[in-house]
Amino acid sequence: MKSSLVLAAMAFVLCFLFTPSTASSQNAGGWCWTMEYLEHLTKLDPSLDARMREQENVLQESLRDAAARGHSMAKTAQTIVIPVVVHVVYNTAAQNIPDQRVFDQIAITNRDYAGLNPHSMWSFPHSLKANTDVQFCLAQKKPDGSATNGIERRYTAKTMFTGDSVKYTSLEGLDAWDPTLYMNIWVCNTTGVCWGKFPGTGVNETYGVVMHHGYFGLIDTTLNMGSGGVNTHELGHCLDLRHIWADDGTACTGTDYAADTPNQAGPTAGYQSGLLTDACSPASPGIMYMNIMDYTSDRVTANFTPNQKTRMLACFASPSGPLLPLLASTACIPPTDCEVPTALKATAITRSKATLSWTAMVNSNGYNIRYRKVGSSTWTTTTSVTNSKQLTGLTKNTYYEFQVQNNCSILSPYSASKVFQTLKTGAAKEGEGEDPVSPELFALYPNPAADQATLYYTMAEAGTLSISVTNTLGVEVDRLAPVYLQEAGTFMYQFPVAHLAPGVYFFRVTAGSTSETKRLTVRR
Repeated sequence: MKSSLVLAAMAFVLCFLFTPSTASSQNAGGWCWTMEYLEHLTKLDPSLDARMREQENVLQESLRDAAARGHSMAKTAQTIVIPVVVHVVYNTAAQNIPDQRVFDQIAITNRDYAGLNPHSMWSFPHSLKANTDVQFCLAQKKPDGSATNGIERRYTAKTMFTGDSVKYTSLEGLDAWDPTLYMNIWVCNTTGVCWGKFPGTGVNETYGVVMHHGYFGLIDTTLNMGSGGVNTHELGHCLDLRHIWADDGTACTGTDYAADTPNQAGPTAGYQSGLLTDACSPASPGIMYMNIMDYTSDRVTANFTPNQKTRMLACFASPSGPLLPLLASTACIPPTDCEVPTALKATAITRSKATLSWTAMVNSNGYNIRYRKVGSSTWTTTTSVTNSKQLTGLTKNTYYEFQVQNNCSILSPYSASKVFQTLKTGAAKEGEGEDPVSPELFALYPNPAADQATLYYTMAEAGTLSISVTNTLGVEVDRLAPVYLQEAGTFMYQFPVAHLAPGVYFFRVTAGSTSETKRLTVRR
């Protein structure tokens, strides 16, 4: 919990570091301030720019590797459905938008992401209007398992929000719901602008979209920004899309990292039609001003391209896509009488102890917790009347997994496993020296394996993960290229081995700057 002094300082920073009078990016008077927001975050964390550049290099390497192997991130077995919560923070009746505006906005956004926007592509082929295989639903249950319509409201005495202040209840806004389970959208009175947050800046309590109330939903189809297109655009940033003109002014040297969008000299505003060219794309088909990531009128915007779709889906790629946890969210499903606990965490980890926690669920009479060493067939079971439990007597430098069950009038299923690794060093008792044994980078079970092996790995610091598989002759037979930078922590990844012939293989895992090799037998 932040102290009142820290919160006051935060409010000061948010108000004065991120306002239209101080931002300096190439906005050209537009309503989207995502790049200004990114500039603000970079001022607060000067290392952010370098990390995002490295992340982009990693992503491009992954896309090239996938293309070389004949794979495409744009191919999905099913549509990705992202649960949404809309936080309406209002000071006046006009700012307290009705539920129907929210329902309309979700429908409009889903139309756009499905490639069903009816607007013309003009000089561009219809094949550049992609179905992204991404959709959104209003959440039907809260993090604690209680029912919701996906909208929460709060009256505030504040007449205007700037920066991230609307994202904190303590600053008269509303706290985000767990960003690994929900896409958060805040609707409020801003300085007339809206912005989204790139996933590479951190999927945390500030991740999501801030929308000016006057641009959200179906308002007036005769207005340039009255038909819901702004929210579609801002969510594109949350799915890692850049502005189509690459925010390089009129230099024609930048890139939005989508090869099927023509180079463009600056944003395009207002209503446009027919062929439109500029200094960057002087010949037909010209510039793609109808692309949703431009600034043209809601009456004009029409499409996301296949390459933009590929960037979106890379956010959900296993094992390190920043939005991968959203795929496991059940928030679009109506609640039951006894919901499965969510947001499992392991903290205060030592050589022999760990504190487990999870979201406190409604209708709960307590919780059953089971844990085991990774690879063991036997669980140890314990209970708790609160939403936390300290484990003791653990083995140092060992991977553990745990699950939690809600005890209501009935028992919920156990949750999915959360993995943690105990420390290799640090005195277990006062006066006891540290153990010099190197930490285990990863564990691989079962071994032998038939169809798939589960990889448990620890990122000591943020970095890339890559896996190389060689046979006994030293020939590489499989490889998982890095997709995104991954935050520090312990993770679990299921690696398919059904395509490998029976025999002995060597798995080399590189996590950040550390590498380790283990032997795996494939047997059927």
